[in-house]
Amino acid sequence: MESYSLPKDINLLGIEDAFEIFETNNNLRLRLPNKLKESGVFGLEGLVCQLLATWLRNNNNNLIFHSFATSSELVNFENLSSSFYGICALRLVDKVWLANKQEVAPNLALATAFEYIKQMIAGDFKSPFKGQYVAIPAIKSVGVNREYNNPLYSGEQVIDKEAFNQLTHKVLERVVPQESKNAYLGDAKERVSNIIRELFDNTHKHARKNECGDILPTNFRGIIFNSVSLSSTRLGELISSVGGQDMLLFAAEWRKWMETHNKNLPVLDITVVDAGPGFAKRWTGKLKEELTQAEEIEAVIECFVKNNSTSPNAADGSGLTHILTDLKRLRGWFRLRTGSVAVSRSYFDGLGSLEINAKDIHKMRTHVEGASFNIVLPLVDIKQEATHHV
Repeated sequence: MESYSLPKDINLLGIEDAFEIFETNNNLRLRLPNKLKESGVFGLEGLVCQLLATWLRNNNNNLIFHSFATSSELVNFENLSSSFYGICALRLVDKVWLANKQEVAPNLALATAFEYIKQMIAGDFKSPFKGQYVAIPAIKSVGVNREYNNPLYSGEQVIDKEAFNQLTHKVLERVVPQESKNAYLGDAKERVSNIIRELFDNTHKHARKNECGDILPTNFRGIIFNSVSLSSTRLGELISSVGGQDMLLFAAEWRKWMETHNKNLPVLDITVVDAGPGFAKRWTGKLKEELTQAEEIEAVIECFVKNNSTSPNAADGSGLTHILTDLKRLRGWFRLRTGSVAVSRSYFDGLGSLEINAKDIHKMRTHVEGASFNIVLPLVDIKQEATHHV
């Protein structure tokens, strides 16, 4: 068995290459960097989580996480435990190796991660993380199950709207830079909370089960928050790492704002990710081998149609429509990676339809497990500034 090592400077195109390796090789040990060089916009860490989910589902042998830790001392696992993907990897594998291939006791490797999660449960989102970053995972594993032991749940149910608003406000106070808080943490805060609660509630209802509706024995889902200041140069590099005409179109809108204001664009990047079956498999109940490309595209479109849902609850089915409505008001952008497709749409100019159709869906080279829904929101009042500059 060989080890596959994900480079710390991986970009979105590189992740797609890695997906292809894991689709064709189901006998690999996994090595993930202690820290990603480029995280914080366009949902890169969410895609790393999908790589992890694909490895967890497809690997036929013992799941061995080959870490870069040089000893079993806790300090060697601090950076890894400060990331969403790191906590999930350490919790869900069968064995953890040090860099020299020596096995380390799982409870020792997880000690720092468990301490960070306890701090979050207590409402402390500052101590576990570095920089303008917060990650809240919900993990289902064999043995003692801590799936609901996190701030997103009250018992086995997602916390109510008011509690979610309070949690969002606390996290945004941690993540949003000081110079953007006065302009952003007003009405926008509640809309942001509505978006991520709808997305997380969607993963709770649909991503804990496989395509046949059976509860998955191991699973993860959660929310990753970042904020960054985008220069025109950095934006160009990020767009190049993603590829696609749709990315170039909305990047032009962002660059125009930067040139008009002669400054960087601060953005909030949030990803809701899960290790479930993905949109199309859950919608159709089919295995990936049974899905045609046309069926997958149709299923993803149907997931965005109001009042459509796989849930027996008649009240479900309007969440994604609400998400796009709030996203448009906040002049944001989103990208969904699920199955063998990606969906994206920009509302930076305040325009655009809420209807998702085939032209918004892009065929990718490889099928991946799970789903990552990434939203990027400008941390400035675009509408107000546009009026001011007329």
